[in-house]
Amino acid sequence: MTKPVSTTKKSRKQHTPEFREEALKLAAHISVTEVARELSLYGSLFDNWLSEYNHERIHSSLNDITHRINERRNH
Repeated sequence: MTKPVSTTKKSRKQHTPEFREEALKLAAHISVTEVARELSLYGSLFDNWLSEYNHERIHSSLNDITHRINERRNH
């Protein structure tokens, strides 16, 4: 016996950048697990958001440091 094939895909919930930002701010006060649970997020999804955020912060900091070094060299 086979199950009928569904032709409709389940759509993924899209979170706004503002929602992500607020969730990341909340993680500064409570554990990542608690944030994910309270906001009904998969832990792996929230972990990805944290990784992206940390990567962007590091990249931004490195660009800032490089810019300052270059300014000093040029003066």
